This record gives sequence, C-alpha cells and structure tokens, in this order.
Amino acid sequence: MKKVFKVISLLFIMILAVPLFVACGETPPPDGDDGGLTPPPASPTGISYFFVPEEDSEDEGAHYIVSGIGDCSDKDIVIKSSIYNEDLGETFPVTKIGGNAFWRCDRIETVVLPDTITKIDNSAFEECANLRAINIPNSLTSIGFYSFYKCESLQSITLGQSVSVVEACAFEDCVSLTTATILSPSVTMGDGVFSGCINLEEIVGSEAIRTIGDYAFCGCDNLKSFTFNDSIISIGDYAFSGCDNIESIVVPDSVKIIGDEAFSDCDKLVSVELGKSITSIGKYIFNWSAILAEDEYWINNAFYLDNYLIYAEGCSGVYTIKEGTKCIANYAFFNRENEFTELIIPDSVKYIGERAFGYCRQLEKVVIGEFVEFIGEKAFEECSSLEIAIFEDSENWKANNDDIDSEMLGNNGYAADYLTSQYVNYSWRKLLVA
Repeated sequence: MKKVFKVISLLFIMILAVPLFVACGETPPPDGDDGGLTPPPASPTGISYFFVPEEDSEDEGAHYIVSGIGDCSDKDIVIKSSIYNEDLGETFPVTKIGGNAFWRCDRIETVVLPDTITKIDNSAFEECANLRAINIPNSLTSIGFYSFYKCESLQSITLGQSVSVVEACAFEDCVSLTTATILSPSVTMGDGVFSGCINLEEIVGSEAIRTIGDYAFCGCDNLKSFTFNDSIISIGDYAFSGCDNIESIVVPDSVKIIGDEAFSDCDKLVSVELGKSITSIGKYIFNWSAILAEDEYWINNAFYLDNYLIYAEGCSGVYTIKEGTKCIANYAFFNRENEFTELIIPDSVKYIGERAFGYCRQLEKVVIGEFVEFIGEKAFEECSSLEIAIFEDSENWKANNDDIDSEMLGNNGYAADYLTSQYVNYSWRKLLVA
C-alpha cells in the first residue's frame, strides 16, 4: 500500500505541474552580471522541476521544486540553484527536493545540492541503491520520512548547520553508512532514524539530538559510543537495542522516561549511569545485555541500578524492596518465578511501573509506602492470593480520573480488591497537596 501511494503521489504531482527540463550532471554556470537572470542553457533532456507561484507557497515566495529524474540518465546529479521562468521573465530559486522525486533510481551515485535547498521531502531518495554521496547544504532545515531509506551504498552523511528536523526512518537500513556528522546545534529526530545501519560506528555531534525515538539506533551493531543531549526527556522503545559494541551509557538527569528494551541485546554494555529524574522505566530494558551478568548490581535477587529496581526473579518469603529505591520498572517482577508471600515497599519509592508485580500469585500481603505517588496499570494483575493491602497514605488517590474513597482504601481488604480487581486496569496517581 505504501509503494502504491508513492507512485500515485508522484503521478499526481507530475500531472498537475508543467515540468521544466534542465540539464543534469553538470555544474551550473556561475551567475552573470545580470544577477542570475540569464536562462540556463537549453537541453532536450534533464531533471524535471515544477513551479510553485507565490500565492501557493505560503511564506516561501515563488520557487521551484525538483519533481523527478526526468530524462536524465547521468550517475552524477547536480541540482540547479535557480530556474528562469519564461512566462514571468524572472529567475526563481530551487528550494525543495519533492517527495518520491528520485525514488528507486538505481543509477544515481552522487548528488550535489545547491545552498538554496531548504527541504528534502518524504522518500525523496528512498531505495537509491547506488547512491554513495550527497551533500547536505547549510540552507537545509528538514529531512522527510524515509528520505534515504535503504540507500545501501551511502557511506557517510553530514547534516548541515540549519537542519532542525529529521523525520522517522530517514536513514533506516543504510547498511554502508559508517559515519554521521551533525553540525546543527539542535536536531529533533523521529522514530527509527538510523535503525538497521549495521555499520554505523560514530555519530559526531550526537549531543545535538534532542529526541531519541523508538528504534532510533536499533541494530546499529558497530556503534561504539553515544553522548546524550542534556535536555533530552525520553529514550524510546528499543532505541539502542542490538548496539553490540556500546560498552557504557550515561543517561542525563533530564531524562524522565526510558522505553521498553531500550538497551536490550547490547553484548558489551557493562556500565550504565541513570539520571536522577526518571519516573518511568520500560520493561526489560537490559534484556540479553552484558550488564545483567555483573554481580555488583544484584541485591537480594533483584537487579538495581542506582536508585532504580529493574528486575527481580526467584524472590520468596517476606520480600522488602531496598531502602532508597525510587522507581520500580514496568514488569520488574512480572511472571519471573517470584513466590514471595509478603511485599514491603518502602517510603522512598515514588513510582511503581505497569505490571510490576503481575502474576505474583503467592502474594498475600503488600505494604505500600507513604510517598508512593504513582502505580501503573495492572501493577498487581493476577495477584490472586492478595487479601491485605496496606496504604501508609490512603488520601488523595485517583484511578485514572476516578476519585478513590480514602476510607475504603484505608480498609486493607477493599484496598487489595481495588488493586487486583476493581481498578486493576487503571493508572493510579496521588494528588500532591502542598
């Protein structure tokens, strides 16, 4: 369906626009004394452009967009910086590479973009299997979805000083890409931007990246290090999963959310520092990673990292969460052969993740510390033996948007029923009273 849409979109553009063909594969002549008003040399073949009049261009002014390969058969492509419009008797800049413009154009090997280009649109160079080099001028501000997806020969990329947005999957599966350099001071990136770039070794300027979406660097087997922006808020699901050569990670204090399996399957990852502001840790964030084999992080059958409880398995009897723990990860005890009958959650804990104690079927009693302020959905799912739940502070709780009666929650039996049945599918939040 996606490919059909691409073809229809491209045909629609070509039908609506009157294409202008200009020479390809040669460097544009320098502007003359007339300020660039001289028309480019005529050619029977060339890349196709279409004109966008001022009234249709929002704030950009009249301009041209590259719409396709046209009749050009060259391997080395040079995009013109401007086009002379005979009807208007004026020269207008080329500002965009249109969506699907060079989609699946296997013969292209190099592309030179002028410093008038501000946007590369969705799928513009998708599956250009032999594209090995393209410059990103400092004028460029955004790179669209799938714009270089599966450009399997692309070896390096440098994002210019003005690039502020790189959309999802822009460089996914660029399997020959070894280096990405970011010159811009701040870049927002979508999901899966470099996913599957198995030979990517280095991201120079990675501290400029302000968002780490789902699957952002998943499967980057050769990525050796990564420096986070110190204002980043979240790390997406599977963001660094399968980064086999990363040995250490330092998560800044600005991060509040770490997604599911964010650092899973990292064969050499043995050192992780987590920031102080995390309120939600996804399930199995270190599954199959080397750090799980480090004995220093295991206390009383639980894996702790800084003040966060990540996993627990084989726990029995009366089990007490370590004092000082701030957050219990999603699925921390879920269905992991835990047979404890009593659970004590200390006052230091603020956040209990979703399904954190799911399927702990031997659990009969739980004590929830005074300063717990969040309990995730299904935190006590299928805890079929739970009969006593003691809330050290039963005031001001909401399950989703429903108020929970504090007197009822203060009743140990009702509280257990609320956790395992009536409100089991809800997120619980305590309203903090100043």
